[in-house]
Amino acid sequence: MRRALLLLFASLPLFAQLPEGVSRVTFRNDFYAWNLVVTAGDTLWVTPFINRAMARVDVHGVARDVDLPAGRNAGGFGAGPDGALWFGSNGFIARVDPLTNVIESWPLGAGHTPYHILAGPDGNLWFVETQGRVVCMRPDGEILRTYEAGGFANGAGFGSDGALHLAMATKVVRITIDGERSEHPTTAIEAGFTGFAGSDFFWHGGRALNEPERAPNGAIMKTSFTGETLATYSIAMTPLAADERGNLWLRALTDEGVVLGKLSPTGVLTRFGPLPPLPATACHQWWYAGMDFLSDGRVAMADHYADIPRTGTNPCLGARRPADLNNTITIVDPRLLPVLSVEVLNRTPRRRGARQ
Repeated sequence: MRRALLLLFASLPLFAQLPEGVSRVTFRNDFYAWNLVVTAGDTLWVTPFINRAMARVDVHGVARDVDLPAGRNAGGFGAGPDGALWFGSNGFIARVDPLTNVIESWPLGAGHTPYHILAGPDGNLWFVETQGRVVCMRPDGEILRTYEAGGFANGAGFGSDGALHLAMATKVVRITIDGERSEHPTTAIEAGFTGFAGSDFFWHGGRALNEPERAPNGAIMKTSFTGETLATYSIAMTPLAADERGNLWLRALTDEGVVLGKLSPTGVLTRFGPLPPLPATACHQWWYAGMDFLSDGRVAMADHYADIPRTGTNPCLGARRPADLNNTITIVDPRLLPVLSVEVLNRTPRRRGARQ
């Protein structure tokens, strides 16, 4: 596996001179690169915000387009317990074969749209629908159990206790593998970023944190599975993903390039970089796209950037058509990047009784 990974990074084409520990691959698939999912064998899947296509990058650095069946707009995406990519569409749950890219789907009924798709600790596929239903399904398509979530979930993930936890607007819901359900009230959780760390807490922040230009105006919060606010931070960076150790990974656009950040569960912020900017001429990307982690600790990030230079007071204005965009994956080994700063952040007072 390690040899295969080295082949991948050695074969990725570079935009410019990249520092040690950084590789990039670019591809054109005429969509907004939005989500990034890593499945078995460190296969990278890039999926759009709303589109009928996706792309995969294999261990040799080869990018291939994968078209969805006619009439299917993909919704949520996730890595299944079988090593395949799974995605949701209105009324269906679908699986992309990791070897052949053949798509197989199962009907769920009109109005049922899977959004949060997860590999459960029981070896089954779990997903939460936008309508508030939780489904436990075998990888062969047999639905084993369904539960009512009690509302729309802004985020979902399995904790260290093996239970499924749902972050909703004003509560955190816990559903065990056996179906036992409980809920705890919490402060408002906006529809924005929500990252589960596989521990006993999750990170979340408002919609503004998805937009680099608004990141300084957003608060990043750490909340326990019992609804307690453990910490609140104000960071001029955009949160993207939480790793299995509970670290929240962030990015920020600077004139020199992209700065990568890691916020530990104890509030230590380490900044790495900067990474060379994307070849976007005068136009920065509007949105940060997805982030996920390779098995050896590397961080993979997906982005899109304008292929056509723009002019005027806002050079990015109008560069939102898929035909004007290129898509890219940047793969970073933080252990090989220069450390720009290490800072212990102050946090707001936590609520009485909150756990560290």
